[in-house]
Amino acid sequence: MIDPKQQLKEELIDRGKLQGFENIISAIVDKILLPATPNCKLACFDCSKSKITQEEGKDSLIQIGIKDRKSEPITVIWDILHEYGHHLSGAPKVGVDLRLKREELAWEKAYEELQNYPELQNQKESFNDYKEVCLKDYRANPDLVVSH
Repeated sequence: MIDPKQQLKEELIDRGKLQGFENIISAIVDKILLPATPNCKLACFDCSKSKITQEEGKDSLIQIGIKDRKSEPITVIWDILHEYGHHLSGAPKVGVDLRLKREELAWEKAYEELQNYPELQNQKESFNDYKEVCLKDYRANPDLVVSH
């Protein structure tokens, strides 16, 4: 019987085309799914966009979309770190929290987390470039609040 955590790691590596990043994926998945990171689950989905489902008092579910990726494979890692950054930031206050501020905070948390992986230190430009692309739409509408 295959360990579900190991199966998730292999799926992220294979479907995300992350060969060469096996150790990093393993370390990130292990950290997110540790008991020390309560109430956080991680899954790989056949969708295009990654997201996190968060509600106060419920488990966070990070869903990493790997379908039809057109960007560099390493952006899967950036998505994982970004969605984990949302988890670390706490559940949003619907109708109160500004979406732009929540996104920027999640990217800040992701960058802090990136510092824990020496193998990624030479990829900071890629991280920052991807972050800016992802924030572009939020910056176009900075006053929108979290609606779900």
